[in-house]
Amino acid sequence: MADHFQIASWQAAIVGTIVAAVLGVVNLALGLLRQAREDKRKRAEAGFKLTDKMFSDEGVTELLFALDETSSSGKRPTQRAKQLAVDFHAHFGRGVELPDDHAQALWSCLDDLSFYLDRMEHAIECGITDFSSIEMPTGYYVHALAPYKEGLLAYLSDIGYRRGSRFLDRFESWRKGRDSKRGAAHTGVAPDVLSGRG
Repeated sequence: MADHFQIASWQAAIVGTIVAAVLGVVNLALGLLRQAREDKRKRAEAGFKLTDKMFSDEGVTELLFALDETSSSGKRPTQRAKQLAVDFHAHFGRGVELPDDHAQALWSCLDDLSFYLDRMEHAIECGITDFSSIEMPTGYYVHALAPYKEGLLAYLSDIGYRRGSRFLDRFESWRKGRDSKRGAAHTGVAPDVLSGRG
């Protein structure tokens, strides 16, 4: 009789151990799932914040809205915005050397944009955010910049923002270029001239 009780107690202990192990695995899986969801939410949140910060930067928005021929308030572009767009197209589209004051205004805005492009790629590579969280509306403006790819890549390389180039390469419109008849890639002007830093 004692042997039967002993066997029963062992069986109960074994069953209890198995049940506890299964519950432990289930709880672990649920915990990992919750953590994955939380990590995904945090990555998206980080991407949204970075995008918002970029589009709150005066230099970035001045350049991008000028190229888009709009303004952040929906009003007509200012004279400065029009001049910025003209200078950008002249320099990166046709290789025209700009007067110093015009060049400095353009470089200032481009430096701001380059900083954020580099920061976005760094955040993706570190796992702080993911591309899907910052793909738009950034991609809209990358599409507008694509015809000037060669000159802009030279510019990014010249000022040291190589991660910015990797970020732009994530966009199909950038990899293909938007229009084979426009942009710095078809001017025949040397990259060091197009960069404006040579």
